[in-house]
Amino acid sequence: MNTTSALNVCQSYLQAGQEAEKTFVYISAEDIYPSFIVPRGYIESKRKAEEGLTELVQGNGRAVFIRPGTLARSHALCKGSADAVGIGLVYHAHFRPMTVPAAVALDFIPGLPRAVHVDQVAAAVIRSVQNEGVHGVVGVDQILAHIQG
Repeated sequence: MNTTSALNVCQSYLQAGQEAEKTFVYISAEDIYPSFIVPRGYIESKRKAEEGLTELVQGNGRAVFIRPGTLARSHALCKGSADAVGIGLVYHAHFRPMTVPAAVALDFIPGLPRAVHVDQVAAAVIRSVQNEGVHGVVGVDQILAHIQG
């Protein structure tokens, strides 16, 4: 469903209007969690959509794939600290609520990118559209750089 929906929306977008070049931004997902947290099929559907979108936009524009890791709705959770214990909800890239213990555990696993606030993702999308040099995957580090740049 992820793949089909993304391709259908992109196809409709490309057919609309007369713009010389279009930018299609797809909120994807970073592949950083074991399959018991994020099912493999979910990540595979995201990658399949990315491949299909890349093919669709060739010659018609550019595709940008925003890949946040853990999305947070509270700025305190984006600090990577023990504040996460008292905060509440953390949302993963597919917006499924996690329990507080799971969120806290993920916050302290070495090697995982830090949580990104949903507003940071939105800002990265806007900057990606504005900057014609951006195409392909925009990962967590780039999302955070878009905020500062």
